[in-house]
Amino acid sequence: MQKDYEEVSISVLGLDCYECSKIIRKALSKVDGVSFVGVNYMMDKVTVKFDPKKVTKKDIEKTIEELGYHLAYKSYESKREKLRRRILNV
Repeated sequence: MQKDYEEVSISVLGLDCYECSKIIRKALSKVDGVSFVGVNYMMDKVTVKFDPKKVTKKDIEKTIEELGYHLAYKSYESKREKLRRRILNV
């Protein structure tokens, strides 16, 4: 019986070198339900294949953040909210 896996690509800020990619790859590989981790530090991209019955995208993102890296979409949303407040003067 073949398992159903999902694949997600996450943009991560702070991936500066090969060592960063090793740290993320090692940590995510230990997460139950993760079957593949690919890290491209030159593109700031982490690709993960996982079993959604065992782990969620949020769990994967939390693991990355616990390592001290920042998710690009959260940084963008924060900047967008600050700009909105400045424009609306709130």
